[in-house]
Amino acid sequence: MSTGLRHTLASTASDIMRSSSFHDLSMWEEDSHESAPPAGALPPPVVKREGSAHALRVLSPLLLNAGGTALSPAGVAALTAAGVAACHSLRLVLREAMESVTAHSPRSRASWRTFELYMLSLLHAAAWIAFGARRLASRKAARHEDLGGTTRALGLSAGYHLYVLLSLQSVWTHPLATAQHLGELVGIASQLTSERIGWLVPLTGATRSLPTFFLTALSALEHLGEHPSSPAFRALRAAASASIVACKGVLTPLLLRQALTRPELHQPSLLPRKLVTLADAAASLAWLLARWTQSRPAASALPALRRGGVAAELAAAAARCLHQLRMHTTVVLLTTALQAVYLAAPTALLAAPLLARRLPRRAAAALAAAAAALLASTRLPLPSPQRRLLSALLLRSGLVRLLKEYHSFRLIEEVPYASLPSYRGKLYACFPHGVVPYGVILLWCQLLERGVLLGGLAASSLFRIPLLRHFLAAIGIAPATAANLAARLATPRSDTFLVPGGIAEIRSSSTR
Repeated sequence: MSTGLRHTLASTASDIMRSSSFHDLSMWEEDSHESAPPAGALPPPVVKREGSAHALRVLSPLLLNAGGTALSPAGVAALTAAGVAACHSLRLVLREAMESVTAHSPRSRASWRTFELYMLSLLHAAAWIAFGARRLASRKAARHEDLGGTTRALGLSAGYHLYVLLSLQSVWTHPLATAQHLGELVGIASQLTSERIGWLVPLTGATRSLPTFFLTALSALEHLGEHPSSPAFRALRAAASASIVACKGVLTPLLLRQALTRPELHQPSLLPRKLVTLADAAASLAWLLARWTQSRPAASALPALRRGGVAAELAAAAARCLHQLRMHTTVVLLTTALQAVYLAAPTALLAAPLLARRLPRRAAAALAAAAAALLASTRLPLPSPQRRLLSALLLRSGLVRLLKEYHSFRLIEEVPYASLPSYRGKLYACFPHGVVPYGVILLWCQLLERGVLLGGLAASSLFRIPLLRHFLAAIGIAPATAANLAARLATPRSDTFLVPGGIAEIRSSSTR
């Protein structure tokens, strides 16, 4: 790399990473309020109305924003759904075209189904490359003129990325691939809800798609059994490496630096697209650097890269982040649901009569019928404990593992469980109760993993709440009465938990 180009890229990176120049809202606000551009500024872009925008306005005005200059969130969702349908239709056309080849091939049907997605990806990347080449080849158009077709192109592209996530389940096992498709969905939605950027979309789409085209071609050849040392494979690998360096390392920063002088590139809705573009470029260059260092003896001087490479480290970090996100989301949803059962459900029953007074006659009648049905359900007999229901809810769903990891739960046994007598029931005293009795829940999960079905005793008032009483009975919980406790203790191999402090300890939880 020459000294001049290196200096240009360094200054470009410095300009882009300055927050004031990367996303300056004042530029967009001034341009929006002023009818005439300031002295010395670039001429305003020529916005070309697309036929798709007129079609969307005819279908529903809700699909466009208030000014009719960009799509609304509902319009983005509708256009993405249409793109998914178009991608599936194209895939069926490809399947029909390859039918004569696949019918006599020794490969399995699942293998050809995966190859169809490779072909779909090649067509998607080739379309963006052709779209960008059309923009560059149009000498008659002004520099910042929208030649049209950007809305349709972005809608089909969003549909493609969503279609891959829905149809290719194995993509979810690769965090970087999943993050790339999700990031593109966010970036495309950002572009569709932005104004006056049609002149830039073909160029940025082509720079992102050119490396993807060569990488997808490599994956397709590898899927068909092509040897990595073959001339075609080596040529594509060299083209992929060169395109990543040229597009992600050179063209993307230069294009961003030049484009950031335009006020429409600083509108609030376009910030996600710019962040996704930078993250995609950094991840691609890191992946290429990792592949390059793994194939060079000098990689021994870089132990962090030698032990799996930057891409592997990024993949592991992304996997950990996704796991943490899944774990925290699960616990928050479970806690919210349990609190809603304890607090919102009784309150809703009491508030129903007051709410019925303010509703129309038919809505009030429907609410009264629903309340009567709920109250009538309290007269239905309680079900017997369902062991399979517990296993499905806790063990098979992975909920036990997530809860134990989140709460750092560890069961300490002074006496091994196997040495306890089994001729009568056992009582587990748990405290404190807390807002959500996670101590009891985690003990329950621990014993359930050992094949022990732990029952329980809960406040009798809970068994007066419709539907909740049937759920508690189904998981082995009975009203906390002396008769039920004596019956449980007299039954061999009957394990029961009890919170001696009861609901009075509901505020005894502490984070310390």
